[in-house]
Amino acid sequence: MVIFYVAVTFIEFVLAGLYTKIALKKGIVDHPGERKMHEHSKPRGAGVSFFLVYAAAFLYLTRGHDFNFNYKLWLILGFVIFLVGFLDDILNLPAGVKLIVQIAVAVIFTLYIGKATLFLKYKWLQMIISVAWIIGIMNSFNLLDNMDGLSGGISLIVCLIFAFINFQLRNEIYLLYLLLAFIMAGFLPHNFYPSQCFMGDSGSLFIGFVISTLSMIGVYTEFSLLKHLPVLIPVIVLSVPLYDTLSVIYIRIKNKKPIFVGDKNHFSHRLFDLGLSHKDSVLFIYLVTLSTGIGSFLLLRVNWLGALVILAQVLILFVLLSILIKTGRKK
Repeated sequence: MVIFYVAVTFIEFVLAGLYTKIALKKGIVDHPGERKMHEHSKPRGAGVSFFLVYAAAFLYLTRGHDFNFNYKLWLILGFVIFLVGFLDDILNLPAGVKLIVQIAVAVIFTLYIGKATLFLKYKWLQMIISVAWIIGIMNSFNLLDNMDGLSGGISLIVCLIFAFINFQLRNEIYLLYLLLAFIMAGFLPHNFYPSQCFMGDSGSLFIGFVISTLSMIGVYTEFSLLKHLPVLIPVIVLSVPLYDTLSVIYIRIKNKKPIFVGDKNHFSHRLFDLGLSHKDSVLFIYLVTLSTGIGSFLLLRVNWLGALVILAQVLILFVLLSILIKTGRKK
């Protein structure tokens, strides 16, 4: 399996480089702008390579592993999300069109593949939460793609954490998380600052689809000392993307700005404004993602008191970050 994943990384590295050259020739580029950090036009839509490599490697894995869910439909839904993202990369689709497709995909997934039960009594409430989770995480990774290497690096860290957790739980979907992680490892040399290309919506939405749906398929309470609380593991692991999305929405509403219009109020931008370099801002967020995610390992092995300490640590970390950023901006 080691050779397989190394090969996946190498193939992704080659395909991403090849796509960069083709995109430049075809004019599929992202131009600099007031709401953007880059100063030169760069190819976008490199998420094409993500889907191609992931789909081929995934089909190879299904020959020898039983993932216990409708993986054919799952891959089709992933293709739909990738396709609408790529069309947006080249045609700039209206936000409403993308949202309708995302809702449709999320609803189909919850109806025919799986949903987050969260020990709730009402199925309609389970479905609403599941659909909201999928759409929220997809758009969170899309919003995170605002600095070189940010969305790709965070998805790599998150996938490794989820892979380790599911390996502990003896759930073979850890192989699917590893697959995305190694694809990101092949892409990041092209995307880390100063980047040669951008993943675009085709990449960020597909990443969000894979992570959000797999996180709901996983069963987190099977070997836990606690009956209910481990279902919060995905929230803890993905707390950085969620924090970035919710804080940006709050700032836009507070400033009476449209929610769906981009700006420079993301977590990374606020760190950059405080004086951190581009690289340091991204690496700082990597470390926050890792530090919050590590606590989720223990959530499978602790009692109620230990679980509350873990949750308190995560919450306090984000409160401290918010205070520091707010104070720094005022000064």
